[in-house]
Amino acid sequence: MVVSDVFLRVTGSSERGEAARALEFIEGMSWVLRKTAPAPGPWHDWARTAKRTLEALATSRHCMRKIRRRTFLNAYVGSDDKPPESMVQGAITVALAEYEAWRLKPHPLMKRLDGNLAEFYLEDLSTMARWLPGEKFKGGAPSEEEHMERMDSWYLLHTMKSLGGLALLGRRDEQKLFLDCLEYVIRVAAHFNHDWPVFYHRKTFRVIKREVKEGMGGERNAAGLYAYVMLQAWELTADRRFLDQAEEAASMLACLGFGMLYQTNNTVLAGVALARLWMATGNALYKELSVVCMASVLSHLWMWEPARPGSPWSTYLGLPPLHDAPYIAPYEEAEIFAASRLYIAEMGEAIPPALLDLLVEYGKHLSGRARYYFPSELPAASISDSPREGVITRNLPVPLEDLYASMAPAGQVGQEVYGAGLALAIATRTFHRWRKIPFMVWCAVPLSGVEFSLEGKRPDRVLVKFKVVGSTPRRHAIRIIPPPKRKTRNEFKVWRTEPGKRRGMLKPVATKNGHLVCEAAGASLIELLWQRK
Repeated sequence: MVVSDVFLRVTGSSERGEAARALEFIEGMSWVLRKTAPAPGPWHDWARTAKRTLEALATSRHCMRKIRRRTFLNAYVGSDDKPPESMVQGAITVALAEYEAWRLKPHPLMKRLDGNLAEFYLEDLSTMARWLPGEKFKGGAPSEEEHMERMDSWYLLHTMKSLGGLALLGRRDEQKLFLDCLEYVIRVAAHFNHDWPVFYHRKTFRVIKREVKEGMGGERNAAGLYAYVMLQAWELTADRRFLDQAEEAASMLACLGFGMLYQTNNTVLAGVALARLWMATGNALYKELSVVCMASVLSHLWMWEPARPGSPWSTYLGLPPLHDAPYIAPYEEAEIFAASRLYIAEMGEAIPPALLDLLVEYGKHLSGRARYYFPSELPAASISDSPREGVITRNLPVPLEDLYASMAPAGQVGQEVYGAGLALAIATRTFHRWRKIPFMVWCAVPLSGVEFSLEGKRPDRVLVKFKVVGSTPRRHAIRIIPPPKRKTRNEFKVWRTEPGKRRGMLKPVATKNGHLVCEAAGASLIELLWQRK
């Protein structure tokens, strides 16, 4: 019986600066990854799953409800004993707006959800409520967050982040809401001097719960999420004041080190904000702090599989939602995945290679294992039969909130409606489609420098070029998804130029469903020619 199995790497000196220690830790994690990484899970059709998930949200009476002629999403399947939450509406609406942009046409569910975020706006305070005003809590004694006047710091900022994201996608109603709420958010940040508590009274700012746990401080990474929101405001308005606010908040993250993480996804967003600040100001401190943010997140990375023999799910490279959470969760992992892609893009060539390796491999493994969040993928015996929230419907393509690395059953919290954006987030970032181009390219790692040329009105000939983002020693699968069968025959030719090697033609392998699969090392240039014959 193995009692302990450890990879130990000892390097450097603890007397060096915070940024140097963070980078040293990241390099150590990358070293462990090379020692332990199994192959990612099999290919999964996330585009199909995204479509099925949206159909489930639109048709299941357990996912949505109508209040005052508006449609609102429940937080969990079958959970309608609490008022709807603004964060839940924002999370799905952002994922759906991104999906519409990827799909190149509107989705009918968006029309049903239109206007529901405005119902949370409080005219007297010029801010967003967490719980839908005018509704009541049902059931027994309320939990610590179930009070109308009580605000959880990250809920306020995350709803603002969603509004800002929708505004930047061109949605005017959400842009007005976002801009109308900014002064209140700035006032709260100034009152707490960017040291955000867990709960406060939304009118008086009286602190209701200061610390996460005694001696651990409040929601420390909230200052980074605030900076992210201020940078959204700066991008929308070009008002220098918002950039100054972002810098002021970012300065509060210095010296926190690995202790800055309260919620994992929000810490990755803080890293994105710091990378953007570095690009905007040229101040190298922000670049260093962004690496510290990412190291803080990666210190919670699960580099192991579940303890149960023959576990029906995978947890390798999972990231739990909170600093002390014993499980991984779809909503937070979807946002970590999306934000890590933003971070890679913001940092560009300046990203440390070991950090790029970890983030790329995280996304690759997530796209392989995330299907285990869906109850239909798991044996019934491995799913909780008494969730804390709502009910679990196995045939409903909505993910469970919680998967454990222990022997514990999945879904103890519930079936997470606001985690339904998981399939959308993965589909829109791994299935690449372009207007007028009649095929898709799938790749679990990011693509950069995409160029294409078209010939003919239909078109009849397309050349696509792109670079595979990732570390050079690793191999990454590329899947070409041809257009639907037509009377004419379609032909593909693929060339690959790997770092330090000559350009060569590939012969993709055909799958049963007609896809063409090949692979390339990180930093490879791919040229793909399609012509109708």
